[in-house]
Amino acid sequence: MTWLRIDDGFAAHPKIGKLSDRDFRIWVRVLCHCARYEDPTVDEATMGEVKDLTEARVARYTELGLLDPSGAALEIHDWVKYLPKDKTSAERQANWRARRNGRVTANVTEGIEF
Repeated sequence: MTWLRIDDGFAAHPKIGKLSDRDFRIWVRVLCHCARYEDPTVDEATMGEVKDLTEARVARYTELGLLDPSGAALEIHDWVKYLPKDKTSAERQANWRARRNGRVTANVTEGIEF
């Protein structure tokens, strides 16, 4: 299982605010799909796997700056900034929680294999 990191300002971002409710839901599905495969590419395969993702929606997301051209494909804007490939993240978070002496939710990652 992979995680999709979305900050608390995501829904208030001006680009996101220009989406209809339906386009917002589909965009979140796109983000989840890309997180699952750890690949920010949006292409024909993505369109085939993400329900209701159409060429018109991809064009709209590109127009809004949510997708950036990258060679022959499109990639999610700022993917690397917000979802870097960091395999030590869970371990670092567990260590931080241990140093906080229980002042945050403990054992969040208990039972998950890394």
